[in-house]
Amino acid sequence: MGLPVKSCLLLIATNLLIALYFLSTCRKNYNGIIASPTVLQIREKLELDDTFPIVFYNTAYLDYRYEIPRLRVFSMNPCVTSKEYMTAEISITTISGNKTTKKVKLRGEPTEGECPWHWATQCFYNSYIWTAELFENGEDRMMSLDEIKIHLESHEVSLEVQPIHIKKKGGFTVCIQPVYWYSEFHNIALFIEAWRSQGATRFIVYFHSSTKDVRTLLEYYVDLGILKLKPWPSFGPLSSKTSEYFNFPSFDSSTYRVGHTLAQNLCALEMKTELGAIADFDEVMVLDRGLLVDYVEEIMKDEKCGAISFNHLLVKFNPKISASNYLGVKTPTFLNRTGPPKVIFSFHLKY
Repeated sequence: MGLPVKSCLLLIATNLLIALYFLSTCRKNYNGIIASPTVLQIREKLELDDTFPIVFYNTAYLDYRYEIPRLRVFSMNPCVTSKEYMTAEISITTISGNKTTKKVKLRGEPTEGECPWHWATQCFYNSYIWTAELFENGEDRMMSLDEIKIHLESHEVSLEVQPIHIKKKGGFTVCIQPVYWYSEFHNIALFIEAWRSQGATRFIVYFHSSTKDVRTLLEYYVDLGILKLKPWPSFGPLSSKTSEYFNFPSFDSSTYRVGHTLAQNLCALEMKTELGAIADFDEVMVLDRGLLVDYVEEIMKDEKCGAISFNHLLVKFNPKISASNYLGVKTPTFLNRTGPPKVIFSFHLKY
């Protein structure tokens, strides 16, 4: 195609200050005690027990897009080594209707590919995906997985299981970071309409809290049938057994800074469309000319291409959109500053 590609990342100063504030909250627990993210790397047993501070997302996923289906469990926990594991018991219904159980080992990997994440080295907890391969022969693939129970010595956690199959052709879904109270109404409106103008057909938003105006706006798009609103939790206190042995910070002390990657990975599995992107409310990917979705679909005809990376470019609006009824959008100022790239990906390759 040869079209120059760039992304416009709309940086709002208020959001930056809030992010810096929450980064600072990762440095201490509620008692003001410095919490080292590597404190749990010295353990006698490789199997995690009930003193290990971990909290799970309430749904596990069985991904049938692989030759050997993969079970995925999502959590927030401190760093672990590649040798450490959790034991889980899965409940299976066979083709004939018989029920059986099977024990598997789940091994964890940080969603950022490293732990601690270099952008939040002082956060005690990190987002993790725990994986096990199931059903190695073809006949077993026809079994259904009803439930998973994770055993941490005396502590047992039950999760429902959702199957993941090959995505349908067509459509373009955008995943957004969890919405908290300080998300701004005007940013969200500009974000959704800008993405729609570039061909996005669906949005998935994890919702924690917001102002009344933000909630009303999101529900407007829900009523239009283009936005799915999913609850995003506060992760709550440590287990009584963990608190008995250790004085660790609460899970929510790290959730804002590193929990968004947990939501992004969950969102990617929840997508039903062939194309997807993950962005913040101040980020939009555009072309110098032409429609974004047309360009992406043309490039993705090459089945060896799984994603397209977009360079970072800051945009400044004058006057500010919050005080000018969006008049500043007509005359943007582009600032060529370095920043992390963003990608649009296709599900014709395995996730």
